[in-house]
Amino acid sequence: MQDMLREMRLGLQRLWQWYRGLRLRWRVGIPAGIAALMIIIVAAGGGSSDKSDEKTEAATVTQTPIRTASPKPSPSPTLTLATTAITVSPQPTPSSTPAPTATQPPRTATSAPPAPPTAPPAQPAVAIVSVTSPVGQNQNATVVAQTSPGASCSITYVVPSGNVSEASGLGPATANASGSVQWTWKIGGSTAPGTGTITVRCAGASAQTSIIIQ
Repeated sequence: MQDMLREMRLGLQRLWQWYRGLRLRWRVGIPAGIAALMIIIVAAGGGSSDKSDEKTEAATVTQTPIRTASPKPSPSPTLTLATTAITVSPQPTPSSTPAPTATQPPRTATSAPPAPPTAPPAQPAVAIVSVTSPVGQNQNATVVAQTSPGASCSITYVVPSGNVSEASGLGPATANASGSVQWTWKIGGSTAPGTGTITVRCAGASAQTSIIIQ
């Protein structure tokens, strides 16, 4: 009986090795292997029952020959490359549009405005401020005028008879820092009574007044 169990173990080991080899062959013949494994298990169960009954009958196990299905060669996959014709259409070349050029209006030469006419230099004004009038013969007469400071002035005294007096004190004079200028002279004893004329001129400007002789 021990020999039988030893043979059963060896048979199971061989069957397991065969089963492992069978799995590597695309899992072909798995149902047949399972059937053989079930037959061996049933046979092992029958042997153990005979031992308990102490029967000396040799259990004859008739094994059905196992048909191993030879693995069918799997068709090798055929790689079919679909050749697709790719037509590359030329892209239209973008036409460069010239940038608009800014046209500037023609510059017209503008003449500068005419310079204002140069005003002639202002003439220093002159004004007769005071005069001794009336005045008698052999008395002093004084004329005071106002003009620009430093202006050169002159005086003309015309007696009532119409003659120009040349008395002392009627020469040219210069206005002081305040613009004041004056003349003093003596009326002659032979000067006829009446109205005379006094004219003061300073740098082109003139002023006139009358003087009464008694």
